[in-house]
Amino acid sequence: MRPFELYTAETAAPDIRDVLRARQETFGFLPNIVATVASSSEASQAFFSADLHYARCSLSTAERETVALVTSLENNSGYCIAGHSALAYQQGVIPAAVSALRLGQTIQDIKLQTLADFTRSVIRNRGHVSQSDLIEIFDVGFNPAQVIEVIFGISLKMFTNMVSNATALPLDPEFLPFSWLEKPTDQISNNHSNHQKRDNHDKYTHD
Repeated sequence: MRPFELYTAETAAPDIRDVLRARQETFGFLPNIVATVASSSEASQAFFSADLHYARCSLSTAERETVALVTSLENNSGYCIAGHSALAYQQGVIPAAVSALRLGQTIQDIKLQTLADFTRSVIRNRGHVSQSDLIEIFDVGFNPAQVIEVIFGISLKMFTNMVSNATALPLDPEFLPFSWLEKPTDQISNNHSNHQKRDNHDKYTHD
């Protein structure tokens, strides 16, 4: 028996119901991670407020999703890898970049690749990045404020990674086409309309 309930806007604590309704409106469904975090009203309000501010930071959508995917891969969070692969695709991040991140391959966009490397270094070195790490990320155009935003994004994603791992969170049906295995073979179509229909050409397949 799974001890963690998946709350809804109707069953959650009254003080977070409006937040859950807003999240459901944003995504078109209530993601299981949101429904599980709703077990704690205080944690939910703190996380959703922080996440809202993060979405307003100066990092682009592609940059935020790069941070999320790299962090989730480092923590082997299958739920968050699938979820952010789907979100990245839906928000117009180049499919080849998403595939490269999932497979640990080089991204053609040097700025995103440097960001991925920096994010990985922050996590693996517990924040003790080298001077060369900082020089490299500044050299491709990031500024000090954005480095802080990257670290903030890592911290937010660490929370959902740990929650999804600890609770053995099941994938939402909407994320199943992007499900993660340890050694996937990613095949992403550039045709977004076909993906919406869940055509086989748009799905990730796995070894």
